[in-house]
Amino acid sequence: MGLSFWQCSSKKSSNNGNKETATVETPADAANIAVEWELIRNQDKGQNAYKAQFILKNNRKDTLDNTGWGLYFSKAPHKVLKSDNSITFENINGDFYRISPTKEFTPLAPGDSIHIRYSCENWNIKDTDAPGGLFFVFDDADDEPLTVYDYTVHPRTKAIQSQRTADDIMPVTTAQSRYESNEKLSLLPADQVQPIVPTPVTLEKGEGSVSVTPAFTIHYGKGLKNEADQLSEAFRLVFGKPLQMVESSQPSPTAIILRRKGLMVNGNSKEAYQLSISKENGIAILGSDPAGVFYGIQSLKALLPIKAWAGSQESVEIPSIKIEDAPRFAYRGMHLDVARNFQTKESVLQLLDLMSFYKLNKFHFHITDDEGWRLAIEELPELTEIGSKRGYTKDEKDQLMPCYNAGVFSESTGSGHYSREDFIEILQYANARHIEVIPEIDLPGHARAAIKAMEVRYDRLSAAGKMEEANKYRLIDPQDKSEYLSVQKYNDNVICVCKPTVYNFLETVVNDVVEMYDEAGVELAAIHTGGDEVPKGVWEKSPICEDLLKTEKDLTTEGLQTYFVKRFQGILAQHDLVTGGWEEVGLERNAEGHYGKVNPDFVDANVRPYIWNNVWGWGDEDRGYKLANAGYNIVLCNATNLYFDLSYNKDPDEPGYYWAGFSNTRLAYEFIPMDLFKNANVNRMGQPLNQEDFANKTRLTAEGRKHVLGIQGQLWSETVHGQDMMEYSTFPKLLGLAERAWAVQPEWATIEDQKEREQAIEKSWNGFANTLGQRDLHRLGYWGINYRLPKPGAIVENGELKANTSFPGLSVHYAKKEKDFDEKAEVLKAGTKVKENKDAYLKTKDNANHESKLSVVHH
Repeated sequence: MGLSFWQCSSKKSSNNGNKETATVETPADAANIAVEWELIRNQDKGQNAYKAQFILKNNRKDTLDNTGWGLYFSKAPHKVLKSDNSITFENINGDFYRISPTKEFTPLAPGDSIHIRYSCENWNIKDTDAPGGLFFVFDDADDEPLTVYDYTVHPRTKAIQSQRTADDIMPVTTAQSRYESNEKLSLLPADQVQPIVPTPVTLEKGEGSVSVTPAFTIHYGKGLKNEADQLSEAFRLVFGKPLQMVESSQPSPTAIILRRKGLMVNGNSKEAYQLSISKENGIAILGSDPAGVFYGIQSLKALLPIKAWAGSQESVEIPSIKIEDAPRFAYRGMHLDVARNFQTKESVLQLLDLMSFYKLNKFHFHITDDEGWRLAIEELPELTEIGSKRGYTKDEKDQLMPCYNAGVFSESTGSGHYSREDFIEILQYANARHIEVIPEIDLPGHARAAIKAMEVRYDRLSAAGKMEEANKYRLIDPQDKSEYLSVQKYNDNVICVCKPTVYNFLETVVNDVVEMYDEAGVELAAIHTGGDEVPKGVWEKSPICEDLLKTEKDLTTEGLQTYFVKRFQGILAQHDLVTGGWEEVGLERNAEGHYGKVNPDFVDANVRPYIWNNVWGWGDEDRGYKLANAGYNIVLCNATNLYFDLSYNKDPDEPGYYWAGFSNTRLAYEFIPMDLFKNANVNRMGQPLNQEDFANKTRLTAEGRKHVLGIQGQLWSETVHGQDMMEYSTFPKLLGLAERAWAVQPEWATIEDQKEREQAIEKSWNGFANTLGQRDLHRLGYWGINYRLPKPGAIVENGELKANTSFPGLSVHYAKKEKDFDEKAEVLKAGTKVKENKDAYLKTKDNANHESKLSVVHH
């Protein structure tokens, strides 16, 4: 039939990343209209457009008339080109739409159905591209929303439903294509598998092992109690109780020593450590600083037998080894967007644990955007009272409108915020794990949640006659007639940077954030200001801006964003903070709204651009290098390799975006920060790239290399609903990121000949894939992480079923019938036969019984 699911956005996503199917009694707020959605085709009429249809079946007792109702939903904000004349197809704002009947609509009797066709710009190739969060509003029901619980998305079975344009040659993965790709990999002997991710600078294996029991103690040096606590807690998960701790430097054969020592590893004296394990001398971790000791502890944890994490162990054998290690980059980051869809405090804390285990040290916390303000600010309660909630609303005076499939449910992942106490706990938890939290207050664009919240504040206070107080934090010019449309199709998401009260708002928010860090006892070093995607047309017809331009003779409309960055940077400078921002903060904005030349104004102003837009063929692939060469300290966040919300591949049931291409663990692993054009192999349509196309692009200079602080992975959350989906999108991609952020530059990164380089990468990747398949993925499974396991590859050859996996060391399970899989599936054995005209059903599994989505192969 299709993908039938209930549109309760508050439901937790299933382990495989798909929406769930549920069978429940019809709720009281049900619309009693069944809705199906089907993509008919991409490339409609040979254009960059797709055609789709809704099928409505009236299960009500009365007729669905040609007036007095509307069907509301979220969908990708692509312009509607044409729709049946029986309906009006309206973009309310952003990704929120409404279909309502015209007089041409034929009234729908009970039990009858109707097809409603429409076409939109762009393409639609994923199940997550389908409309979501559907509900009806009827005039005769006092405008109360009625949810569409009976909603089905038809499967995509035709090539034209997965091919974006005629130039799109990126294949949809199949069991056979996966098998052929996995054939390049081979299972390595366990003793040849690198045991630690990220790879240490040096690792020497010794003879024998050390048997650690609950009787061991931790001897820690002065100032290392926090690190000792972390190690003791790790062994509690293994033994069921923590190891005892004592402040001492006394060696003992039954002690784990934690001590500081001046170290220089690979030219780096910060965050460096030595880990030595031997039967004669026991276990010792020496660190250049507490962070170094902490990272030595993570390597010790990585060396534990994988099954030890199942818990209740009486002892564990740790192999004799000697490691010297230090990071390649000082900045090793992970970004999490909790504005589009919220993540609970507990989800964030678990992510911080995993980041620290893989030696990442910067947490970029995207807490504000158009769709949500997630941090409580004491003086401005409306920011979370209004700006943190999404659901059905008549005027956005009570909450923000639905988007990203929020539907009518204010308790969906579209809603939520962190109290002051929550945020302080997150800061302290991160700090204990040597992670710096960098909060992002996204302005001047992406500010709709803040704008709407401050308008509610203005209305409340102005109604009480308190005009001075009402205007104090207002973010818009109410007389502004400017017309614009953001990338996400909002027409009201940019603050008025010319309005003095905007800077009252910023000072109040920044001061409160500073106070929270102070209360947490944690240093605040940087605030990220966003600054990206300000659309063409903003501020052009604002009377307040016109007045400012008259007094500031050298200022132009296109220079207003730079004006704003200077003002914001000045506020942050009062607190001696770095001003972070997406790459646009270091670029000049022209009259067309495009960002081009490097802006020299902030090179020496402690402004740090984060580089994201390197999509191959778009022309801006070298922006980051231009900024670094000009003297900006930058962080590389390149979308093509490090955007984790991008779908793993083109399979329709694989969730995520794909505007910059598809992203998997290997792309993160292969990222070459200092020579990124070596990563330019195919464009987002799968077309091979010619290196000559980039011959005139800027390369990093020797001086520019000094300004690359590090790299960062990004998880934007438009398609990420809940903790399971966050983990599914992030892992194991984060492991590839960690390898490139910490480990020394691999030899293959310097090979100029493309064919020779690809051969070297293939060999290196085989080793890394074995580490994941034989060790790390099983550990994640024992830790309960909903990471993505790849579907197995499979073929039937001469009647024999053959299967493999992209991470050697995982097992493949097989069943003859899909319905019998959970009860009758068993590990696939050599020589298994499949009858002609029959299907075989397979899944990849780890040792903790975590499994992939289903793979089907037909004989």
